This record gives sequence, structure tokens and C-alpha cells, in this order.
Amino acid sequence: MAITKALGLVLSLAVGALSVPYGPEQAAPLVARQAGAPHWYKYWANDQAVVEADDLDGGLFTVEWNEPNGGNFVIGKGYQTGFDTKFNYSGTFRPGSNSNTYLALYGWTYGPTSEYYVMESFGVHHPADNPNSTCYGHFTSDGGTYEIWDKYNGRIHQLWSVRTTRRVGGTITTGNHFRAFEAVGLELGRHGEMIIGIEGQWGSGAATITAGVPPATRVVESATPTTRTQVSTQRGTCTASIDIS
Repeated sequence: MAITKALGLVLSLAVGALSVPYGPEQAAPLVARQAGAPHWYKYWANDQAVVEADDLDGGLFTVEWNEPNGGNFVIGKGYQTGFDTKFNYSGTFRPGSNSNTYLALYGWTYGPTSEYYVMESFGVHHPADNPNSTCYGHFTSDGGTYEIWDKYNGRIHQLWSVRTTRRVGGTITTGNHFRAFEAVGLELGRHGEMIIGIEGQWGSGAATITAGVPPATRVVESATPTTRTQVSTQRGTCTASIDIS
């Protein structure tokens, strides 16, 4: 069923309310266990968002957006509780030339409350392009190198694991990123939702993603831009190697 902006406010209340489904006493601790199908659907959008989405069979979902400044949405599929697993995904992600949009494994932990991203690709805005961001180093996982960053967005602590080559499709070994955060002192609490999703803040674009299904063909990767407008005021260094063993 197509979800339009007109329905978005209703669905945002019904489904988006699940985006933070656990209080500190309710969220489950991280455990390594057999993965079920990552078909739990998340839809959240603010009042300014201009977005349409389809929640299709299995792990498939589609998103189209044409966002004004001030618009924001998060749409994806995965699990209501995050855990250590190999999270496969495939599809297409086509942000416009003006689009501040992320393709990421996205989730929350509680006690402390943190919002985390494993960044696979993005549009025009590098998520570490913020004067308050700090880089802690890098590590390797799933055939690529990731940099660990964090910042406060004014409300909560945000943790970022940013792949240095952008890709759309592959395997994300979630526990490697959790261990990297903790290795540099970025504490994770009890796990809430964990999805592969699209977050958009402005601009236009489209995506078709299937959670739980690896790519059928080789995924071509491109270098992640390293030029950031605030780089001179950022703290820390990405040259340190992080041990996730």
C-alpha cells in the first residue's frame, strides 16, 4: 500500500511511535543470536516532510522524496531490537545532486540513550561535517574501512561509523560496529530498533531497498568525499587503528 504524505501524519503516530519502543528498563541487551527476517517496518516523518513510501512484501521497501529545508524522515526495515548479526541488504539509492540524504544501518540504544548510524552511502552532506564532531579512528569490516565519529545534535548523542567507500548493497556485521564504538569509549546501552533505512533532510531522490537479501551482482563502490566545510574545527584523528577483536 502506498503511503503518501497525507497518510504520513497518521502512520507517523502509529508506526513512528515504535521508533523509540523501549524505555531503559525494557530494551534488551545486545546478544549474538540467530537472525529472523528483518521485515519490521519503520516510518517516521515530521510535518514538513514531503515523502512517499511503499512497504512491500518481505524486506522490500521504496522511498521517493522531495524535501524542503526543515523536512526530515526515516524509513526502513529491520528489527525491533538490535543485535550482533550479519545484516544483508541490496537495492538502489539515488539521491539528487542537492540531496542531504543517508543510506545507513540505523538504530537506538538506551541507558545511555544514543542514536547510531553505520553509513553506507549519502548525498551531498558528510555526516561528520560538523564543528562539534570528533573522530576516534578507523577499523575494517565487510571488505571496507569505517571511521568512528560522534557528536551531540542538541538532543541526544549520535554515533557514526562511516564507510570510506560508498556502496549500495552488501553485508553489515553489526557487532563489529558496536565493538568499535565501545573500544573507543562510546558506551552503548540496551538495544532498541535496528534497520537499514533512508534518512532525508532536504533535496530529492529515490531508493528501492530489500533488507535481508544480499546483492545478486558485484557492488561498485566509490570513494567517500573527505572535504568537509568544518574540517578545520573538528576534533580528534581518524588515523588511529581501532581494535575490534
